[in-house]
Amino acid sequence: MDRKFEMAGFSIAHVNSLAVARETDVEGGQPPAERDAASALGEGFDYVVGNPPFVRNERVPEGDREFLENEFAEIREKNTDLSAFFIYSAFKRWLKPGGKFGMVAPIGLLNAAMTARLRKFLSTMRIDEIVSLEWMATEIFEGADIIPILIFGTNEPAPNGHKIRLVSGLRSVQDLVECTRNQSRLQRRLTKIPYKRFLDLSPTGDWPVEAKSEDLAVLEHLRRRPTLAQVARCSYAVTAGAGDRIKVETEPGEGRVPWLRGQHICQFAADYPREYVSIRQVMEGARDPSIWRWTSFYEYNLGKASADGLGRSDLEIPPQESRLYGKGFATPSDTRAVVLAKIHPTLNCAAVEPLKSCAQDSCLVVTPYKYSGNVICALVNSRLSRYYAFLLLRAAILLRRRATWYPRTIEGLPLPDLKERHVKRLHELAVAAEQLSLGQPPSPSELYQKEIAGIACDKAGFLGVKCETQGKADLAEVEQAAVEGNRLRLGEIVVSAPSANLLVLLRMALLAGGTDDIPSEQIQDILLPRSPTECRDLAKRLLEFEKNIRTTEEAMHEIEEEIDEIVAKGLGLTPQMHETVKKRCKEFPLSVTVGAPRYTWSADRKVQAQRLYKEGERYEER
Repeated sequence: MDRKFEMAGFSIAHVNSLAVARETDVEGGQPPAERDAASALGEGFDYVVGNPPFVRNERVPEGDREFLENEFAEIREKNTDLSAFFIYSAFKRWLKPGGKFGMVAPIGLLNAAMTARLRKFLSTMRIDEIVSLEWMATEIFEGADIIPILIFGTNEPAPNGHKIRLVSGLRSVQDLVECTRNQSRLQRRLTKIPYKRFLDLSPTGDWPVEAKSEDLAVLEHLRRRPTLAQVARCSYAVTAGAGDRIKVETEPGEGRVPWLRGQHICQFAADYPREYVSIRQVMEGARDPSIWRWTSFYEYNLGKASADGLGRSDLEIPPQESRLYGKGFATPSDTRAVVLAKIHPTLNCAAVEPLKSCAQDSCLVVTPYKYSGNVICALVNSRLSRYYAFLLLRAAILLRRRATWYPRTIEGLPLPDLKERHVKRLHELAVAAEQLSLGQPPSPSELYQKEIAGIACDKAGFLGVKCETQGKADLAEVEQAAVEGNRLRLGEIVVSAPSANLLVLLRMALLAGGTDDIPSEQIQDILLPRSPTECRDLAKRLLEFEKNIRTTEEAMHEIEEEIDEIVAKGLGLTPQMHETVKKRCKEFPLSVTVGAPRYTWSADRKVQAQRLYKEGERYEER
């Protein structure tokens, strides 16, 4: 670097670049030489780089809004983000042919409906690289509540054989910096995919930035399958507005049923509802009662749940109410429906009886028209559905790994061909998983919180706990971790301690804290028992308690593996394809999303599920 280098002076024009399509004179005019230079710039720039504002169109000053809506009509869709206009302008107006582009953009560019037109336009350009910053968003942009990506391109059509570079799984700023210095590290985060196959991969036109080259054959095969929409219909659960006449109670009572929220929905079971509503009030007072508007159908067919999984053809509309149902009503194949958490890192659903519980719109509800609700539940909860949904159907992605699952997600899942015996077996397995899930004791982290109260503690660092490597750990990785000797690996972080007991309690303390992204520098500040005796005794009790939970979890995994084998066979996957899915689900970030479904005993669920939110208090799904 030449420290004596001085940049020559130049003029700066401060203008609204979205509102000005051509070069603009600075106030007071320009000298001839500068005018000539400005004219030359009319041919376009060699480079356009930037970090445009992530501002929804509705927040733009009213005076500019109409102009922008007309100026960018080609790509505008409802409440388009301003950043979309900057990206469009870079290619359409500012860059010369062959010019290079690089910008920070919101992750919604990849999958939001409001950027679908922009994606269509960009698909005619040469997009060279997309870097996902999802797993380090708050570290690189402190206080950010929108996940950023980096997108790079060239202002020319993509040549034949062009491959897009996708960089994902970056977990920290340090990781990002190391990838710029260390090619071998970068290669572990990088994949190259033929551009045309990348653009055609998602059935919804999204850009699947987390897909890798080894996923292509599997995803393309699954995309050619029929979809779940052929056997089920998904919709939002009950929408209740502020003025609706629905009274939510905290105690059960006559005519009341559990009021399910997204945080109550786990794999194969809905657990821990502590609020209750009257279905009658929901029918009469909700803005949208969802399937509970058809309560009389479920009452008329009471006791007719599908017992073998094949579904029933003898369910009927109440004759005296046939006019109320109308021609648009399709008769379900079961009196059990499926509820699904709308916001979560992966798909979690449970079969429920609509006469015994009611779900609000932090849930989706699936009505089966073939098979039983339990069979639909098994299909949606299968690892293959979670894998497919994560890579191709995620949308409205939020911080802390969470995504929003829409009805189109569920209806777009690949549908396997199932023989009768396989349908019956899926039903049996889903019922067994439900029975295994219900009635589980408190989680080990809850027991830790109860037991640690009143024990004298010191910071972990004072007790000899050390982080041998730096980095971040995801809560799902902490839950999956196990102490080995005097070491504990938490994602990227390796922790050592004078005794294994300290590490057992450290892990429990982190789980009890419920923080999704845990930096290594915070670990030594965790409070742990000062007394070695109290530390040993508490660790022993927790390990014994967790051993029982592990037994239940292993039984659940056996059920899930059999479900996956049936589904994989029905989808026509080769053994190699199925092994690819299993392998990928163990790799970050799939390991902490697809590979970490929520069970009734999951450490991060119990406290959240039992919490009641007061009026006006912000609800956050974990």
